[in-house]
Amino acid sequence: MPCMTGDEQLTVDLAHRLYQQAVMGNTILYPAVLEGKERLRFFVTDEQSTARSACSPNT
Repeated sequence: MPCMTGDEQLTVDLAHRLYQQAVMGNTILYPAVLEGKERLRFFVTDEQSTARSACSPNT
């Protein structure tokens, strides 16, 4: 599940803050994606009892 941030520093900062809360999000940065398309990627599995998207406006 991608979480589009569009900013490299924001992506890194968000990943670090989430990691401190035991949430793993892989950073996807330039050159893997175009500048301005940076994102966090989350892998949600059926073994998780609940899943919340950090990007969802409903959370």
